[in-house]
Amino acid sequence: MVIFGNLKINEMKEFNTQLVDSAKQYAAHHHDHPYECQRYGNKPYSVHLDDVVANAQRYLYYIKEEDKEMVIVSCYFHDLIEDTIVTFKMLVELYGYRTADLIFRVSNERGRDRKTVNFLTYPKIWEDDLAIFIKLMDRLANGRNSKETKHKQYAIYREEYPVFRYALKVRGLYPDAWEEADNIFEYHGICI
Repeated sequence: MVIFGNLKINEMKEFNTQLVDSAKQYAAHHHDHPYECQRYGNKPYSVHLDDVVANAQRYLYYIKEEDKEMVIVSCYFHDLIEDTIVTFKMLVELYGYRTADLIFRVSNERGRDRKTVNFLTYPKIWEDDLAIFIKLMDRLANGRNSKETKHKQYAIYREEYPVFRYALKVRGLYPDAWEEADNIFEYHGICI
């Protein structure tokens, strides 16, 4: 059993807003700093985390009841290992192995350039249906935000989307979310 504060995580049977709120606070605490790498445009990074969770809530009908809470927590945590001092071990101790494993899977590996990073990262995401869901919710948020704000990052996301889609649109998972992604990235069957 994993205990966080006075919460016994593996004994919860229904969606626990106290757990989700504590996860949101934990993620914001580690992400919201004044330096550039912890900002989302001109907003605190936690705005992005809220966007990812909002996407997940719209598509949560794809997720088994017993996994919904963990998925929401993992959406708040999806960048912790990649972008903060939080480690896999810390996440295991606080939220359990399964949540930590999801965060590890969606965290970018190191590489010389984005193509290498993606080549090393996508296989570990591909192995886990929930990791695919979390990464897709993240990409929807990044794509929508960068497109709406006309940020230069949108062109990069759009260019790499066919490979992202090819690597992770598997097993018939999350068709409505993929349709939204296709629209955001203006995907019309472009060859890789």
